Amino acid sequence: MRPAADDPASYPVHLDLTGRAVTVVGGGPVAARKVRGLLAVGAVVTVVAPRVCAELAGTAAAGGLHWRPRRYAAGDLDGAWLAVTATGDPATDGAVECDATTLRTFCVRADRAGAGTAATPATVRRDGLVISVGADGVTGRGERADPGRAVAVRDAVLPIAQRAVALAVDTGRVPLRRRRPGVGRIALVGAGPGGDADLITVRGMRELAAADVVAHDRSVPGELLSRLAPAVQRVDAGPVSARHGTSTLDVEALLEHARAGQRVVCLVAGDPSRGMVAAELAAAGRSAGIAVTVVRGVTTAAAVPITAPAVAHRRTGRRVALLRY
Repeated sequence: MRPAADDPASYPVHLDLTGRAVTVVGGGPVAARKVRGLLAVGAVVTVVAPRVCAELAGTAAAGGLHWRPRRYAAGDLDGAWLAVTATGDPATDGAVECDATTLRTFCVRADRAGAGTAATPATVRRDGLVISVGADGVTGRGERADPGRAVAVRDAVLPIAQRAVALAVDTGRVPLRRRRPGVGRIALVGAGPGGDADLITVRGMRELAAADVVAHDRSVPGELLSRLAPAVQRVDAGPVSARHGTSTLDVEALLEHARAGQRVVCLVAGDPSRGMVAAELAAAGRSAGIAVTVVRGVTTAAAVPITAPAVAHRRTGRRVALLRY
């Protein structure tokens, strides 16, 4: 089934080339740039070219790649997982692509965007994440896509993307979760007052972003729960009062998840640090040898000045008292 004219013409994919053979045809600066990226991901690179630039010559002398100092010939792609051609000669690049297609080996052509069977996007790597911007072979106007546009877009959005990724990881707005070994733990997190998902603290969102299991109070905003990763197990703990007790919260079930090495978050409205839930979870955790962390939230009492902004105005009041009842 062929894609519609307005559908993407390429399928984005990341390749694991660690320890795998890649043949690069060409010895100039463009080929050197391709080789540099391939070696960085652990590929076993063979360069085929009569002459190579100083960078490639130095890498070959140091044993970083194998150099065949001649023109491309049939058989040079045997055993290669990927072919890259950057000779600057359309006839040679075309021959490499043709041979690669026969061998069912994907081929990247540096001379013509969209001409090969694969393409390398403009890429940036940061903190274990990869951000790639590519160009499909044909634009909606029927023109060949310009890979230079992908580079320009990458350079334009990179500063914004770096800040956005950092914020997303910190706040859990995207479900980025790291694999981690060892013993599980429990975090009691306050979601803040008033049913507003944005009133949770940054630390609270970090805990949610790393959670395997989230047991939540029914008063927790649904928008907050929608930010959880799809793989996170959700447990409806019913009406939990952070202050007066755990109610329907199954503490033993949370401990079992933690014993299994999972990171558990108990999410309740308001600030749980002053209530009985924190005390009960802490006591149960100590008995079971499970670490319990309390992440304070914005207390509902602190939200009162939002609706009564003059509560601490110097002309109308000198102090604010919070009474426990």
